[in-house]
Amino acid sequence: PGYELVPAMGGRKLQDAIRKLREEWKTADQGGAPNHQLWKRFDRAVNAAHKFVDEWVSGVRAEAAEHRAQREALIEEVKAWAAGHADAGEGGAAADWKAVNRQIHQFSDRWRNAGHLSEKQFAELQPRWKEVIHAAAQPLETAQKHSTARRQALIQEAQELGAAPQLRIDAV
Repeated sequence: PGYELVPAMGGRKLQDAIRKLREEWKTADQGGAPNHQLWKRFDRAVNAAHKFVDEWVSGVRAEAAEHRAQREALIEEVKAWAAGHADAGEGGAAADWKAVNRQIHQFSDRWRNAGHLSEKQFAELQPRWKEVIHAAAQPLETAQKHSTARRQALIQEAQELGAAPQLRIDAV
């Protein structure tokens, strides 16, 4: 024909509608005399509609493969970044911890926005992601613990000085 077919619904709904129509045909066909001409027309129509389902399924699969590839690449990028910043924890004050923290958050945001995966694929990738992001954040967390310990020690020292009966100017 001289017109283009356009589905009236999305891929998932069309897939479900076709499945339901086939089941209804089987049910109707069991009770009456078989009509091969009608069956052929019905089958041609359903197959024509199913082409749209096939396109939708291949699109969904391609998108899922792209999302998985993006996440795999991000995991590798975080690994490489962490390896390049592994010595930051040893440098002490030389490290720019705000920049490190910002980068860790950017990686996490990119992970969250990397697109949908099936539950199975997500369950496979999520533990690997957690492992690499925690390894990348380890020097920062260590530095934060050391900083907190130093601050607690300073607080303790200040409390001891304040509790002394006589304040020494050189200690303050």
